[in-house]
Amino acid sequence: MPDSGTGCRPTSARASSGAGAAGGVAIHDTHIGSLFKARRLLDAMMRHRGLAPDDAEDRLASSLPQFSAWVLGRARNALTHSYTAANGVSTIFVIYCPVTPGSQTRAVGSAEITAVLDDARASEAAHIVIVLESDPSPNAAKLLREERIRPDAIWIETFTESELQSDWSKNRLCSPHRLMSEDEVVALLRRYRATRDQLPVIHPGDKMARYLGMREGDVVEITRRSETTGHALYWRHCKDTPYPLMEVESLAEMFKGGMAAQAAKLSK
Repeated sequence: MPDSGTGCRPTSARASSGAGAAGGVAIHDTHIGSLFKARRLLDAMMRHRGLAPDDAEDRLASSLPQFSAWVLGRARNALTHSYTAANGVSTIFVIYCPVTPGSQTRAVGSAEITAVLDDARASEAAHIVIVLESDPSPNAAKLLREERIRPDAIWIETFTESELQSDWSKNRLCSPHRLMSEDEVVALLRRYRATRDQLPVIHPGDKMARYLGMREGDVVEITRRSETTGHALYWRHCKDTPYPLMEVESLAEMFKGGMAAQAAKLSK
């Protein structure tokens, strides 16, 4: 996993003042259960990646009453916490982003995303996880896409709170995934005399790719059950491969052609 830097903890002036578009709305007790589940899953996710929360923050997620006492009455963007690798080199900051106050669609707006990105840049954070209270608006989603392609881009991962309510890696239909080190990848490619691009692809938007924090170029080892050997190993190369969208007219022509061919076959 690339070095994500340490930086300082991102803080939000809006969150501390309780004013402005991106802060000020205190967390209601009806939302605490959802936030607690999200926090517990983030802890599991980061531990799987080899990172751990600070001792004080670790205790906060140990029980719902303790978490509730800390969260109740705060604004979402005042809940920033971090995870650090054992070697102390890599640090990931988690920032909670609220919906736009008064939004009829209950979407996270561009003002909220801009505030998060400004705080992250000011704090020199290299890697952040944004937990969105709801889906981002089109403008907010555009801001995130533009940030990811900047030359000095912050490494951004985004999850909605609803996505973090259950641990999909524990689903019985999900095979165990393990992110390989670069040395392991080199040895694997040498063993099979292959290149990275010759490996099957896993998309960065895949659930397990997101769980592991995979970036383009990373390789994951997947252990699947096998009726003959008990288990079998598979490898996937993380690569963004958008499929070209087909024009509606072209799709209609293909459908018509297929139907015509089937009709001709049946008439024989």
